[in-house]
Amino acid sequence: MNFINTELFHYYEDRGSSLYYFQFWTGLSYYSEIRKWIWADGTILSSGLIQLPDPSHGTDAGGACVYLQVGAVKLGRCEEALFCICEKMKKPVRKN
Repeated sequence: MNFINTELFHYYEDRGSSLYYFQFWTGLSYYSEIRKWIWADGTILSSGLIQLPDPSHGTDAGGACVYLQVGAVKLGRCEEALFCICEKMKKPVRKN
């Protein structure tokens, strides 16, 4: 994880008065139907591996996906197009 955190600091945008560090999708998404965090390859997140915020707060119908930004774990909407640090591409979110 130290390598990943170090690499994240290389991707930023200078916004004049401050630096904005980009978010990176980790390959981890929350599936509310089964109440589990699932990696992009379909495996379930091992308990205790990562401390995650409650996915029921601040998410919408697009689901919750885990992002890293400046070494912090954050939740965001899965339909956002962001950088990836995973081996597989994120599957598109189906709209009903």
